[in-house]
Amino acid sequence: MPRSLHARRVSSDSQERGVKTRQNLIETAGRVFADKGYHATTSREICDLAGVNTAAVNYYFGGIRPLYEAAVSEARREVVIPPEAFAAILEHEEPLDQLKAYYGLMARRLLSPAERSWQIRLVTREMVMPTVSALIVDEDFLAPQVHWLRDLLARMLNRPQDHPDIGRAELALNAPFMVLATVERGVLEAIAPSLAEREREIEPMSRALETFALAGLQALARKCSSH
Repeated sequence: MPRSLHARRVSSDSQERGVKTRQNLIETAGRVFADKGYHATTSREICDLAGVNTAAVNYYFGGIRPLYEAAVSEARREVVIPPEAFAAILEHEEPLDQLKAYYGLMARRLLSPAERSWQIRLVTREMVMPTVSALIVDEDFLAPQVHWLRDLLARMLNRPQDHPDIGRAELALNAPFMVLATVERGVLEAIAPSLAEREREIEPMSRALETFALAGLQALARKCSSH
Protein backbone atom coordinates (compact mmCIF):
# COMPACT_ATOMS: atom_id res chain seq x y z
CA MET A 1 0.00 0.00 0.00
CA PRO A 2 1.40 3.43 -0.93
CA ARG A 3 2.48 5.41 2.09
CA SER A 4 0.22 8.37 1.25
CA LEU A 5 -2.84 6.11 1.01
CA HIS A 6 -1.95 4.45 4.31
CA ALA A 7 -1.50 7.85 5.96
CA ARG A 8 -4.91 9.02 4.72
CA ARG A 9 -6.57 5.86 6.01
CA VAL A 10 -4.91 6.22 9.42
CA SER A 11 -5.97 9.86 9.53
CA SER A 12 -9.54 8.94 8.58
CA ASP A 13 -9.70 6.24 11.27
CA SER A 14 -8.31 8.67 13.84
CA GLN A 15 -10.89 11.30 12.92
CA GLU A 16 -13.70 8.77 13.17
CA ARG A 17 -12.52 7.67 16.63
CA GLY A 18 -12.32 11.32 17.65
CA VAL A 19 -15.89 11.98 16.55
CA LYS A 20 -17.14 8.91 18.45
CA THR A 21 -15.19 9.86 21.58
CA ARG A 22 -16.51 13.41 21.44
CA GLN A 23 -20.11 12.20 21.11
CA ASN A 24 -19.58 9.67 23.89
CA LEU A 25 -18.41 12.48 26.17
CA ILE A 26 -21.43 14.63 25.31
CA GLU A 27 -23.87 11.77 25.95
CA THR A 28 -22.19 10.76 29.21
CA ALA A 29 -21.82 14.32 30.45
CA GLY A 30 -25.40 15.12 29.49
CA ARG A 31 -26.76 12.35 31.70
CA VAL A 32 -24.58 13.41 34.64
CA PHE A 33 -25.37 17.12 34.23
CA ALA A 34 -29.09 16.31 34.01
CA ASP A 35 -28.92 14.34 37.25
CA LYS A 36 -26.53 16.48 39.31
CA GLY A 37 -26.26 19.88 37.65
CA TYR A 38 -23.15 21.64 36.35
CA HIS A 39 -21.57 22.64 39.65
CA ALA A 40 -21.73 19.16 41.21
CA THR A 41 -20.08 17.43 38.23
CA THR A 42 -16.36 16.97 37.58
CA SER A 43 -14.38 16.20 34.44
CA ARG A 44 -12.87 13.13 36.10
CA GLU A 45 -16.32 11.72 36.87
CA ILE A 46 -17.41 12.19 33.26
CA CYS A 47 -14.25 10.62 31.87
CA ASP A 48 -14.47 7.65 34.24
CA LEU A 49 -18.08 6.97 33.24
CA ALA A 50 -17.25 7.43 29.55
CA GLY A 51 -14.29 5.08 29.83
CA VAL A 52 -11.78 7.55 28.42
CA ASN A 53 -8.55 9.19 29.54
CA THR A 54 -9.01 11.84 32.24
CA ALA A 55 -7.56 14.46 29.89
CA ALA A 56 -10.22 13.82 27.23
CA VAL A 57 -12.55 16.65 28.32
CA ASN A 58 -9.77 19.22 27.96
CA TYR A 59 -8.48 17.66 24.75
CA TYR A 60 -11.80 17.58 22.92
CA PHE A 61 -13.61 20.54 24.47
CA GLY A 62 -11.08 22.72 26.24
CA GLY A 63 -12.69 22.27 29.65
CA ILE A 64 -15.88 21.27 31.42
CA ARG A 65 -17.76 24.50 30.65
CA PRO A 66 -17.51 24.11 26.84
CA LEU A 67 -18.54 20.46 27.29
CA TYR A 68 -21.55 21.58 29.31
CA GLU A 69 -22.54 24.06 26.62
CA ALA A 70 -22.12 21.36 23.95
CA ALA A 71 -24.40 19.04 25.95
CA VAL A 72 -27.04 21.78 26.35
CA SER A 73 -26.88 22.57 22.63
CA GLU A 74 -27.30 18.88 21.82
CA ALA A 75 -30.20 18.62 24.26
CA ARG A 76 -32.04 21.59 22.79
CA ARG A 77 -32.46 19.74 19.51
CA GLU A 78 -34.24 16.91 21.34
CA VAL A 79 -36.50 19.01 23.56
CA VAL A 80 -38.85 20.33 20.90
CA ILE A 81 -41.65 17.88 20.13
CA PRO A 82 -40.74 16.06 16.89
CA PRO A 83 -42.75 17.23 13.84
CA GLU A 84 -44.46 13.87 13.38
CA ALA A 85 -45.51 13.74 17.06
CA PHE A 86 -46.74 17.33 16.95
CA ALA A 87 -48.72 16.58 13.78
CA ALA A 88 -50.37 13.66 15.60
CA ILE A 89 -51.39 16.01 18.42
CA LEU A 90 -52.95 18.45 15.94
CA GLU A 91 -54.99 15.66 14.34
CA HIS A 92 -57.34 15.89 17.31
CA GLU A 93 -60.13 18.38 16.66
CA GLU A 94 -61.06 19.28 20.23
CA PRO A 95 -58.67 21.46 22.27
CA LEU A 96 -59.03 19.15 25.29
CA ASP A 97 -58.06 16.12 23.21
CA GLN A 98 -55.03 17.98 21.86
CA LEU A 99 -54.00 18.88 25.38
CA LYS A 100 -54.43 15.26 26.52
CA ALA A 101 -52.18 14.07 23.70
CA TYR A 102 -49.57 16.75 24.49
CA TYR A 103 -49.58 16.08 28.21
CA GLY A 104 -49.34 12.34 27.79
CA LEU A 105 -46.42 12.70 25.38
CA MET A 106 -44.48 15.03 27.67
CA ALA A 107 -45.11 12.88 30.74
CA ARG A 108 -43.94 9.73 28.97
CA ARG A 109 -40.78 11.46 27.74
CA LEU A 110 -39.86 12.61 31.23
CA LEU A 111 -40.71 9.31 32.89
CA SER A 112 -38.66 7.27 30.45
CA PRO A 113 -35.34 5.79 31.66
CA ALA A 114 -32.64 8.40 32.26
CA GLU A 115 -30.47 7.32 29.35
CA ARG A 116 -33.27 8.26 26.94
CA SER A 117 -34.46 11.45 28.58
CA TRP A 118 -31.39 13.37 29.70
CA GLN A 119 -31.82 15.99 26.98
CA ILE A 120 -35.20 17.28 28.10
CA ARG A 121 -34.20 17.06 31.78
CA LEU A 122 -31.00 19.00 31.19
CA VAL A 123 -32.68 21.83 29.29
CA THR A 124 -35.48 22.05 31.85
CA ARG A 125 -32.93 22.12 34.68
CA GLU A 126 -31.04 24.92 32.95
CA MET A 127 -34.22 26.92 32.37
CA VAL A 128 -35.40 26.46 35.97
CA MET A 129 -31.98 26.85 37.63
CA PRO A 130 -29.71 28.75 35.19
CA THR A 131 -25.98 28.16 35.49
CA VAL A 132 -23.11 29.11 33.20
CA SER A 133 -25.15 28.66 30.03
CA ALA A 134 -28.05 30.96 30.82
CA LEU A 135 -27.32 32.99 27.70
CA ILE A 136 -27.48 30.00 25.36
CA VAL A 137 -30.73 28.62 26.76
CA ASP A 138 -33.69 30.82 25.96
CA GLU A 139 -37.27 30.19 24.91
CA ASP A 140 -36.76 31.12 21.25
CA PHE A 141 -36.23 27.53 20.20
CA LEU A 142 -39.45 26.56 22.00
CA ALA A 143 -41.44 29.53 20.69
CA PRO A 144 -43.75 27.61 18.29
CA GLN A 145 -44.55 25.02 20.96
CA VAL A 146 -45.10 27.67 23.65
CA HIS A 147 -47.30 29.78 21.35
CA TRP A 148 -49.42 26.75 20.45
CA LEU A 149 -49.96 25.83 24.12
CA ARG A 150 -50.89 29.38 25.10
CA ASP A 151 -53.29 29.66 22.18
CA LEU A 152 -54.87 26.35 23.18
CA LEU A 153 -55.28 27.48 26.78
CA ALA A 154 -56.72 30.81 25.63
CA ARG A 155 -59.38 28.99 23.63
CA MET A 156 -60.18 26.57 26.44
CA LEU A 157 -60.46 29.30 29.06
CA ASN A 158 -61.99 31.88 26.72
CA ARG A 159 -59.33 34.40 27.65
CA PRO A 160 -56.82 36.48 25.63
CA GLN A 161 -53.30 35.06 25.61
CA ASP A 162 -51.98 37.87 27.84
CA HIS A 163 -54.62 37.28 30.53
CA PRO A 164 -53.15 36.25 33.93
CA ASP A 165 -55.26 33.06 33.90
CA ILE A 166 -53.28 31.81 30.89
CA GLY A 167 -49.93 32.19 32.63
CA ARG A 168 -51.30 30.54 35.76
CA ALA A 169 -52.69 27.61 33.80
CA GLU A 170 -49.47 27.21 31.83
CA LEU A 171 -47.37 27.15 35.00
CA ALA A 172 -49.74 24.70 36.71
CA LEU A 173 -49.62 22.36 33.71
CA ASN A 174 -45.84 22.47 33.37
CA ALA A 175 -44.98 22.34 37.09
CA PRO A 176 -45.00 18.50 37.25
CA PHE A 177 -42.67 18.41 34.23
CA MET A 178 -40.25 20.77 35.99
CA VAL A 179 -40.25 18.49 39.04
CA LEU A 180 -39.66 15.36 36.97
CA ALA A 181 -36.88 17.09 35.08
CA THR A 182 -34.95 18.57 38.00
CA VAL A 183 -35.47 16.35 41.06
CA GLU A 184 -33.01 13.48 41.40
CA ARG A 185 -34.44 10.08 40.54
CA GLY A 186 -33.75 8.69 44.02
CA VAL A 187 -35.83 11.46 45.62
CA LEU A 188 -38.69 10.86 43.20
CA GLU A 189 -38.62 7.13 43.93
CA ALA A 190 -38.69 7.86 47.68
CA ILE A 191 -41.89 9.86 47.13
CA ALA A 192 -43.38 7.43 44.61
CA PRO A 193 -41.69 4.01 45.04
CA SER A 194 -43.50 2.66 41.98
CA LEU A 195 -41.21 4.80 39.81
CA ALA A 196 -38.45 2.31 40.55
CA GLU A 197 -40.22 -0.03 38.13
CA ARG A 198 -39.34 2.38 35.32
CA GLU A 199 -40.93 1.00 32.15
CA ARG A 200 -43.97 -0.53 33.84
CA GLU A 201 -44.76 2.72 35.63
CA ILE A 202 -44.52 5.09 32.67
CA GLU A 203 -48.09 4.72 31.43
CA PRO A 204 -49.88 4.59 34.83
CA MET A 205 -47.94 7.59 36.14
CA SER A 206 -48.39 9.62 32.96
CA ARG A 207 -52.15 8.97 33.09
CA ALA A 208 -52.26 10.02 36.75
CA LEU A 209 -50.43 13.29 35.99
CA GLU A 210 -52.71 13.90 33.02
CA THR A 211 -55.84 13.25 35.11
CA PHE A 212 -54.87 15.72 37.83
CA ALA A 213 -53.69 18.40 35.40
CA LEU A 214 -56.71 18.28 33.09
CA ALA A 215 -59.19 18.12 35.96
CA GLY A 216 -57.64 21.28 37.38
CA LEU A 217 -57.75 23.00 34.01
CA GLN A 218 -61.39 22.05 33.48
CA ALA A 219 -62.23 23.42 36.93
CA LEU A 220 -60.49 26.69 36.01
CA ALA A 221 -62.41 26.80 32.71
CA ARG A 222 -65.72 26.45 34.57
CA LYS A 223 -64.68 29.23 36.96
CA CYS A 224 -63.75 31.48 34.04
CA SER A 225 -67.04 30.84 32.25
CA SER A 226 -69.00 31.83 35.36
CA HIS A 227 -67.34 35.28 35.55
